[in-house]
Amino acid sequence: MRGTLVLSVVMVGALLLAGCSGSSSSSSSSTSGTSSKALNTTKTQTKALNVTPNLPPIILLKVTNSTGAVSNVTFIQETPRTKGNLTFSAVGSKDPDADGLSAIAITVQDANRTYPPGVLFSAGTFRSVTYSFDRAGPVNVTVSGIDVRGDVTTVHSMVYVDLITTPGHNAFKGQNPPGLYSAGDCSGPTAVAIIDGTFWEPRKFTTEDGTKWVEATVTKGKGSVEICDPAGKSISNYGTTATTTKGTAFAPTVGDQQYYLSVVSTSAGTPPAGNDVVVGIIVHYEPQP
Repeated sequence: MRGTLVLSVVMVGALLLAGCSGSSSSSSSSTSGTSSKALNTTKTQTKALNVTPNLPPIILLKVTNSTGAVSNVTFIQETPRTKGNLTFSAVGSKDPDADGLSAIAITVQDANRTYPPGVLFSAGTFRSVTYSFDRAGPVNVTVSGIDVRGDVTTVHSMVYVDLITTPGHNAFKGQNPPGLYSAGDCSGPTAVAIIDGTFWEPRKFTTEDGTKWVEATVTKGKGSVEICDPAGKSISNYGTTATTTKGTAFAPTVGDQQYYLSVVSTSAGTPPAGNDVVVGIIVHYEPQP
């Protein structure tokens, strides 16, 4: 989706040294009969001193996902747990002052651990390195390149591992009566306990530190969904797809204080199968578009 290009350049200028110029003069005296000739001096000029610029490497970092598309985001499934892969390459990096690249190395670190370093360039050959992530959240990436003279360029970047989850649920047996549930309600019809779960239910999901936004989509059945915070406040639109309001500040899940979906059946179900409304959630850690 996106690549990272960082250019670090140090320029050395030329110094111009200018010399000084002399002068000439003459005088005569009629009484003495003597004269003095002009004193000639030679002008001196120093030419510009040419200095070869000493420039550090230019590092070009490219990140691709498991399909080969340019992207700094990968996904993992919560249940059953899966892993997400990202591949890193420095092809196109160069040393502009012709010293020659010596080596380029990469390290990545998430909230849980630092992964073993990888080599993106050595012995005149570019290589790619693939990392497999099993924890959702932002990942710090550091790439350093060194040229033959010892000049170093270091690039800091971020990639993201998003979490896909599908909360467990039961099939609905009824349909939301007209006007009973409206957008912005996150509490459901709790006053009539017998219909709780008949056409409305909450479905909790987990957020980790660093969550930036959440989207929920009805993938099966007929229903509408809304995203709610632990205090029961709506933080999204209401519809078959819900996306949290841009700028929403998320707190990590603590105990039973979880964010949840408010899911409403929009079609009557036929027992025993009912209206099986399945909602998929993606918890995003990259900035919201």
